[in-house]
Amino acid sequence: MKHSHKTLFCLFIGLAVWAGANAITADSSANPYQAIFERNVFGLKPPRQPEDTKSSPPPAPKITLTGIFTMFGSKLALFKVQMPSGPPDAAHEQSFILGEGQRDGEIKVLEIDDQACSVKVSSFGTVMTVAFDKDTKASGR
Repeated sequence: MKHSHKTLFCLFIGLAVWAGANAITADSSANPYQAIFERNVFGLKPPRQPEDTKSSPPPAPKITLTGIFTMFGSKLALFKVQMPSGPPDAAHEQSFILGEGQRDGEIKVLEIDDQACSVKVSSFGTVMTVAFDKDTKASGR
């Protein structure tokens, strides 16, 4: 009878080990490496969130209106823009002659009002109205 108790005991232990092994493999079938991740043996930290580098757009460059004229029924605006520095070159002043709806790079003329001597311009995403300076004299009127 002792032999039957040992056999029954071993059978019971074997059944318990088999059930435990099935339970472990059932959990790890979804992700077999989850236990390694949870141990974090290398002391890894979650990645840092990147800082928001585009929090505010750069300020629009200074635009100076130098003239407005009409040629063959189309209005043209003459102006100078103090362009910001970029990787290929340093900051510099650039002249433009553009009509309504025309674009050159990041500068676009939206509207020219020759009566009020002003030009509505979209410069690097910023819409502004530019007029002659107080010291500038409009000639040809």
